This record gives sequence, C-alpha cells and structure tokens, in this order.
Amino acid sequence: MERGQGWKIGLIVFLFLGSAWYLYPTVRLLVMSDAEKAQYQQTDPKGWVQLQKKAMKLGLDLKGGMRVVLEVDKSGLNPDEAKDAVERAKEILRNRVDQLGVAEPLIQKQGDDRIVVELPGISDVQRARELIGKTALLEFRLLESAEQTQLLLDRIDRVLEGIAGLDTTVTAADTAAGDEPADVIDELFSEEAETPADSVTDTALAAVEPPPDSPAAAGVSDLPSGIPTEKPLTTLLEPANSGPGWMVVTEEVPLVNLLLARAEVAPIIPPDVVFAWGTRPEFLGSLEMQHLYLVKKHTEMTGEHLIDARPSFDQFRKPIVNFELTREGGRIFARLTGANINKPLAIVLDGRVESAPNIESRIRDRGQITMGTGSTYEEGQDLAIVLRAGALPAPVNIVENNVVGPSLGHDSIRRGLMATLIGGLAVILIMLVYYQLSGLIANF
Repeated sequence: MERGQGWKIGLIVFLFLGSAWYLYPTVRLLVMSDAEKAQYQQTDPKGWVQLQKKAMKLGLDLKGGMRVVLEVDKSGLNPDEAKDAVERAKEILRNRVDQLGVAEPLIQKQGDDRIVVELPGISDVQRARELIGKTALLEFRLLESAEQTQLLLDRIDRVLEGIAGLDTTVTAADTAAGDEPADVIDELFSEEAETPADSVTDTALAAVEPPPDSPAAAGVSDLPSGIPTEKPLTTLLEPANSGPGWMVVTEEVPLVNLLLARAEVAPIIPPDVVFAWGTRPEFLGSLEMQHLYLVKKHTEMTGEHLIDARPSFDQFRKPIVNFELTREGGRIFARLTGANINKPLAIVLDGRVESAPNIESRIRDRGQITMGTGSTYEEGQDLAIVLRAGALPAPVNIVENNVVGPSLGHDSIRRGLMATLIGGLAVILIMLVYYQLSGLIANF
C-alpha cells in the first residue's frame, strides 16, 4: 500500500459502517415476524415508533397504503371564515400526517371544498382514517353532580314507564319522595330554585301522565322491543367501576340513544346539560361497555389555549397526554380547578368524553389528560398529534376512501432483489474469470 493512502481506506471503512448503521433499522424491521412486531409494540411502544421512523419507507406504488378524499363542510361558517377554510384544513392535515411519520404523503386541494390525502405504507387504515378525519375540538367541561344526575334518571324512568302504560298514577307522596314532574324539573335543577318538591300541585303532576286515548293509557307499551317496561333507562345502566358516569353494554347503546331521543324525554333534560358518550369502550370480562356521562353544556376552556401536548405514561404505566397552556390559559385553568377541587372535570374531544378525572388540586399552566381504560400508547400519541396540530376549522366528511393493496409492490420488490442478486453474482464471476487474482482482490 502506497504511503498516504491510509486515509482513503479509513474513509471507506467509515462510510461502510455509516451505511450499515443507517440501514440497520430497515433490515431489522424487514426480518421481524408479525408476532415479534406485535410483542415489540406492546413491550416498548416508544422504541417501536422510533424504529418505524428510522426505517426506510416505500412509496404508495410499492408498499400500498390509502387514498382518502375529504370534503370540508363550510355550512356552519360565515363568509369570511369559509374563504380559507379548505387551505387551513389542508395545512392542519399536513401537520398531522407529518407527525404520523408517513413517507412522501400527498396532500392537495381538489376543487373548491375537497382535499385529497394519499398515505403510502399505512398498515393501520382505521387509525389513519380517524386521525385525519377528527375535528379535534378540545373542551374542558364540568360534570353534573351525582345527586342531580340520579334525580334526572329517575324522572326519565318515570316518564318512560308512563309510555309503557305502567305506574302512570302520580301522587303527592311520590312527588315528596323526589319524583318531580316534567314541567318543573328544569327549575329544580336550577341553583336559584327555592320551591320544595312537595309543593307541586296535582295539575303540574298531571303533565307527565299520558293522554286518555294514548296506547300507554290503555296499558299497551309504546316502547321498542328489547327495552324493559320497569325502570326502562336505569335498567340498561351500571355505575362505572372507577370515576363518575355510567356503563352501558355496547349492544344496548342504540336502545339508550333511542330512549334519550324520545319526544317525551327531551323536555325533561335541563337545557344546561347533555348526555355524552366516552371515546372508547371498556371491557368487563367478556362484556364490551361504553361510558355515559351527564356533562354541563358550558365550556370552561377550549384547546385554543394549548401550546404543546406529548404522550407519556403515568406511574401505573397507563398512557397519558401531558399538555402545556398559554399564560391566559393557565389563568383560566387555575380559576377552574381551584374552584372545583374534588369534582370531576370532563375532557371532551369532538363531543365525546376522553376522560373525567377528579380535580385534586389547583392546576395552572401544565396538566395531563388521563386516557380511558384500555387505551394504548398509540392512541395517546394520536391525541397529542391532533391537539398539537390544532382543530380543523370545519368538520370534514370522508367522501372517498380507497385502500391500495401492496401485492404489486411486493412483486416489484421481489423481482428487484432477484435482479440485484443475479447481477451482482454475474459481476463477481466475470471479474474472477477475467482478472483472476486481481479480480478476486477487487471482488473482496
């Protein structure tokens, strides 16, 4: 070896080791089986996310993926807001997709109110669909007290039993026990209400009875089949194992929605509260359950004051999202939490309750969102992504959704690897035959 050539060999070795280090995540991901990937994802979710980010990503034509066409609903916007709603939605979607780690995504405007999103290499299509389609309107609201919630549920049961033709006679004794009529329930829920329940007149009590010619008055049930005629609503509810609210078997959620939407029930629900479902189910043994909460309609604070949101774990290894607020948001949050210690605070995302933890102390500019039971680190990561990227300026509807299969890409990859192997072996053989010893050294 000539003098002064050592730096060249050192440079070659450095580049070789650097290339091997760069390609290691890709090779590791390719050689892992599906079972190993699933285990790695469970044992080290952060490491799994980092491995996916570092590995080489293939395009939509090679690895497949999804193509979604979104339509921005501008019907609820004023003319000034509607002007750039699509452009703002496109930028927010781009921020979300970039944080998802998709290689070379395509996000472009189509027409006046549509956005095309192409995501190559997406394996969890449902997760991506929810991430890009979520409005992400974050609200902090208080829950109704347990006493008032039970009072309302009892009143709804009373009215539903009347519809079923059961127990339709209401007496003053019933009223004294807490069964208020429909036309005074709002007053009883009000903080300013001073009229005791036992002062309600018989005329007011008659308001909850069915008309004489109705099926209920004739003893015929007007409730859908499958709903019990005694305590129709609360029979379908179970107190939550931990925290406020109720649990409903997933199969019976449509029945509960049907009962709460009845014309006879709607006037009973006070105008300042609303029933809201949780974001995800919880399993009790083999039963899949959904959370149901009675939430105040008044929004104490929105996500517009959010600076940052990052996924993490609490001391019990449950996923959480740590968030940071602006100075103004910190002042609002401090007043809210300081005045409601030991009360539940609902964290509402797009009309669904993400969690409802108890306020244990006054919180100012930093806090955490406790994910629901059964949630994963990836769900916490997705929540942090949409909160950091911001809420969409208007709801978006998925009008077209196509999943591109990777079969053609797999065939192209297989043929490319085979061509590379055959070409490399041919070059090595020709070098060895033609140049002999020099060719052997060159091959090495």
